[in-house]
Amino acid sequence: MSPAANSPASPAHPAPHRDKVGGGALAFGLLAAPAAWGVNELAQYYLASRLCLMKSSVGAAALSRADHPGFIAIALATFLITLWGVWMAAGCWQRSRNEHLGEGHHLIERGEGRTRFLAMTGLITSAGFAIAFLFMFAQLFMAPLCGKLG
Repeated sequence: MSPAANSPASPAHPAPHRDKVGGGALAFGLLAAPAAWGVNELAQYYLASRLCLMKSSVGAAALSRADHPGFIAIALATFLITLWGVWMAAGCWQRSRNEHLGEGHHLIERGEGRTRFLAMTGLITSAGFAIAFLFMFAQLFMAPLCGKLG
């Protein structure tokens, strides 16, 4: 007798809604916001270092705040990518939120609801980075670009 004959019917797949949510959409919802934040930080650091090197020729008053069009363009572009990540993660969550119902401990023990877990993780991560972007926007207009003036 084969081992399969002694076992009960095969259990359901732990991620039954994996066909409703594409892997690309899940990955974008998880990774778009952190990647956009990283690109934003690197690009703005580069721009700030270039502008602060030119501080003596342009004048400190012109560089007292980071309201340079380059900073605003970088911030808006990366913020839009972050919002797109939030939107994709929310869509993945909507399609997979009923993947497995039950208590969390039971689902963790069996490893069920993977798609739902990844979608929720992407939603929380992306939303957190979107909130961080709002604080970063305030910093653009309030903090001196090249350190203390005067």
